[in-house]
Amino acid sequence: MPQNRRRLNQREAKAWYLTQVREAITAFTATLPDGPFHAEEVATMQRVQQILLTRIGAVNEAPAQTARAKIEKRREQKQKRANSHDIHAEQNR
Repeated sequence: MPQNRRRLNQREAKAWYLTQVREAITAFTATLPDGPFHAEEVATMQRVQQILLTRIGAVNEAPAQTARAKIEKRREQKQKRANSHDIHAEQNR
């Protein structure tokens, strides 16, 4: 039981820290003055945020999105193949 509680506390702490990082960078980015380097500064802050999130351990977010994209792509390919087979079957009749 203590191990489960410890894991939960680590997850909660990690989630809290991730939220704090995101909020801090979003708030800082909002304070950047408009000017010739505004887009570059925002892009830099986004890179900093990605590095921090990776260091913290939010690395799992990107692979999950990639996996979802791959699954969706496979579904689309299967659907295209099924449609193609249907078209050929219609033509052969």
